[in-house]
Amino acid sequence: MQISNCLSSSKTCKGFTLIEVLVVLLIVTILFGVAFTRLPSVGGGDLILESRRLDRLLQMAKDEAMLSNTEYGFRTTDQSYEFLVFDDSKGRWSAARKPLHQRTLPDRIALSIEVEELGYQEYSEDLPPVLMLSSGEVTPFKLEFFSRVTEEQITIAVDGYGRVTSNDD
Repeated sequence: MQISNCLSSSKTCKGFTLIEVLVVLLIVTILFGVAFTRLPSVGGGDLILESRRLDRLLQMAKDEAMLSNTEYGFRTTDQSYEFLVFDDSKGRWSAARKPLHQRTLPDRIALSIEVEELGYQEYSEDLPPVLMLSSGEVTPFKLEFFSRVTEEQITIAVDGYGRVTSNDD
């Protein structure tokens, strides 16, 4: 049985050099880092994402109401929220189109709303609790996102002029 010594022989040895192994490790590390950052978060990442999404959608609905001279409404359930548009020709509220369509929250997030009582709710049963009027006025309300997994909570408050404040920063 003959043992070949790669260092003393002029024969070429088969195997990987240290540089090749380090390059492969670098590539695997980069791929792992990219994959890890794209994983859904277990903590409050979803809570922050959903609250910021709703914050932007509220701003968009308020701006759209003023620009298109249309009245918008907003209502929630425990697991979803939706924007409504008042159809003047039919005299009723209908679901808004994308991107203001109905959205369902992930199971680990709950939603509650507290609307300032203004007295106009008794006039119509299908009237949404929050109105965004074409004049720029908005029903004052406070919206709370709760995590069912952690103790995290994010509050979005909107005053009568449509200014949105949030405690997620």
